[in-house]
Amino acid sequence: MPSGLYRLSDGAATEQFRCAPGPMGWRYFSTVQDARGTTNVDLSVDAAWRPVRVRIQTPEHHLLLSARGSILDDEQLAVSLAGSAVDFGSPCFPLATARRLGTSGEIDAVVIDDETLQLSNETQRFEAGDEEEIATPVGRFIARAWRNIAPRPHFSRALWIAGDVVVAGDGLELAAYDPGGQGPRPLS
Repeated sequence: MPSGLYRLSDGAATEQFRCAPGPMGWRYFSTVQDARGTTNVDLSVDAAWRPVRVRIQTPEHHLLLSARGSILDDEQLAVSLAGSAVDFGSPCFPLATARRLGTSGEIDAVVIDDETLQLSNETQRFEAGDEEEIATPVGRFIARAWRNIAPRPHFSRALWIAGDVVVAGDGLELAAYDPGGQGPRPLS
């Protein structure tokens, strides 16, 4: 089970994560520490990398999106994950969408606001690049470059994916990493 620690944005926040194949497909769980406190992120996808359950718990709010029903705090939501990607501030979300698409393309996404957990919809574009060797604080990886573009004002982020792990990206740095038995191993 790969696990590690991302330093986010300006170094004022961290995200400790672990991910692994699960009974449905793949699961990612993380704990984000920032000025607001602790946020837990839990994403499960099926074998085709489609989101089947998302749980986010911030100091102020709780969100659950699933096929059985969706809830924000104590209110029921009429939200369907069918056919959609999900976007939130954790690197697991663009990773799952990139793995789902496999190549450049557009996809409808349910976007979760980082602070309020309110939902909106937008069409996002993912552009697949080449595999390249990328240096990180924990070693060098062969990773595929991706660019995620959304219609929000000037939103574009780059990320590099090795196996089932984002090893580098705009606004994040892989600061600690253990590949476990199944994760990508650094070249050096």
